[in-house]
Amino acid sequence: MSSTDSESSGDRPRARSDRASSTTLDVVCCLLLVSAAVGVLAAASPPPEAHDARTADRATTLLSTTTTTVDAPGDRRTHGTLAALLARAAVADFGVPGSGSVDTSGSPDAGNRFRAGVANRTRTTFAGLDAVVNVTASYAPLPGSEASGEATVGPAVPRDVDVSVARIRVPVGSGPNPGEVRGAAAEDGVQGVARTVADATVPTVLAPSRTRWALRDPATRSAVVSRYRTLGGALDVEPTGALAGGRVQRANALLSRSLADRYVAAVRSEYETPEEAAAAARPRVVVLTVRTWSP
Repeated sequence: MSSTDSESSGDRPRARSDRASSTTLDVVCCLLLVSAAVGVLAAASPPPEAHDARTADRATTLLSTTTTTVDAPGDRRTHGTLAALLARAAVADFGVPGSGSVDTSGSPDAGNRFRAGVANRTRTTFAGLDAVVNVTASYAPLPGSEASGEATVGPAVPRDVDVSVARIRVPVGSGPNPGEVRGAAAEDGVQGVARTVADATVPTVLAPSRTRWALRDPATRSAVVSRYRTLGGALDVEPTGALAGGRVQRANALLSRSLADRYVAAVRSEYETPEEAAAAARPRVVVLTVRTWSP
């Protein structure tokens, strides 16, 4: 009897141990199955959608076809396509080293309102695109020269993203056509290219008709004189005396002559030949570069 009792008391603990081991094994198996299921779900999740390269083309189409009206200097309003208005903002930003930008609006505050209005309207237009958009409008009459202007809308492009790029060329000013610039290169080499490009740049940036109008308006006259003085200071020339006599063309000619010297240096340092510089010159064009990427 005691022997039987002893065997019974020994068997019961082993049964509890077996049940505990079985339960532990069940839990481990369950966890493994759950982990495997999570792994399967993770592996089966669809990859993020690739960037649609066509969004850059859609953005350029919107810039070229969307028209708007924004506040302009002199209590006026200006109407045009977004592309044309961005090009105008880039031209207004033109400057040379030492001068900063040369606001051609006739009033810094009015110029800022104009640029802000164009930027806000552009961002609103892009709101329907399934992409982040950056637009940079660049006015570089002679690429390679530091004399240039720029207007940008949108955030900077981050690193390591898939970016689509498209460009629009927007005509500005009334300078020489490409054939005339090439002709100047053939006839007078470096000096011919520099002089022709400068003679087209200054009246594009400081349009004589707009300057005359701004000089007659007491609200904008001082700003006009200031920007001529600033640009003249950077170019080592004094054009304000001519302005005082109402001789806008003379003031512009003084600036053009000095700007040509800057372009001569750029042609010699950045290009192999005058013909190469002539082919690159674009004093009548603003280039809009559109970059898009996934949010």
